Amino acid sequence: MSDKNTLFWTKQLVQQHARVAVAVELYTMPFYFTALASIKDTRHPYYEIIQSVCIEEMLHIQLAANLCLALDTFPCFAAPVYGHPVEFLKPYDPATGHHSLINAELGPLDETRLGMMLDIESPEPLLYGPSRHLTPEFPYNSIQELYDALLSGIEQVGEDSFAWSTIYQQVLWTMEQPFPQVIDRLETARRVVLAISRQGEGAYVPTPPQERLKLLEIAPLANIHMQTPASQTPVALSTTLDPEDYPLPAEDRLATSFSYPQWTRYSHFGRFLIIENDMKRQGYRPGSNHVSAFPEVYVGRPGATDHPDIQALQQAFAATLENMNQLWRGQVGTVMPMVRLLPLAQRCWRSGVTPVWS
Repeated sequence: MSDKNTLFWTKQLVQQHARVAVAVELYTMPFYFTALASIKDTRHPYYEIIQSVCIEEMLHIQLAANLCLALDTFPCFAAPVYGHPVEFLKPYDPATGHHSLINAELGPLDETRLGMMLDIESPEPLLYGPSRHLTPEFPYNSIQELYDALLSGIEQVGEDSFAWSTIYQQVLWTMEQPFPQVIDRLETARRVVLAISRQGEGAYVPTPPQERLKLLEIAPLANIHMQTPASQTPVALSTTLDPEDYPLPAEDRLATSFSYPQWTRYSHFGRFLIIENDMKRQGYRPGSNHVSAFPEVYVGRPGATDHPDIQALQQAFAATLENMNQLWRGQVGTVMPMVRLLPLAQRCWRSGVTPVWS
């Protein structure tokens, strides 16, 4: 965009971006939950990996909503729309080659869904450098760039332009965390954004990412359900990315009894790479439709909005969103945990219908 058309930050644009951050974080939940619920074996490591991401995404929604209140605006929890481009994010994902607006479609865990998960969590620091933009102009190259732009906007408008009110901010994780949950000044906002960004995309590694892994040397994921031997063909040496290049430092990990320590030392992007690399080890190649590398999933009929299990999921999701809108306005005192929606999505799959959330 040329200089003459470049937008400059205002308080209203900062508030808009904070609300967009909530919308982006919420966008991941039905999408990830739908893929997660489709996996038949809930002890499968892929299930554990995706579930660990979902748990942290619920934290991100909370923190983004608290940031809205700190910036003198209310978060708006509205049902995401899938199957249409999202104007806020246009990542370049080196794992998939994707470079267009995010456009997720609900469905079972498969190549399409895994690729979109990698796209959504696509890291920015290792890829863009000087091309990052911090002006209030959509789309952004990554979720982190969106947050960094938001912080830049707060600085330009002035920290004192915001009340930093903590009234109605929510602390939904009762265990002590290594990062703040309540945002009362710019310094805590920076710390919260750092935790969100590192959980999603990983800490910056000051060396170029390893772009070639010898997949035959990667040990298979430790699980009794995964006995598929590695492919012995030359194509097993595949250009890919190393999850070790996208770590999650201990000081940014969510403390929770639902955690999976073996996975949470990686960012979301790193965890999804673990899945992709493990499937490549079994012979999967993107674009090859190598279905056998994926865990067994349910097959559902799309668009069955008249099915009673779909209606139950939609009603529960709508009630959860309304509860969240009220909670961050001080109108109710208890939260309806989003995780309670997962069994309802699983019930849809077991009934032979693809979950529809709204």
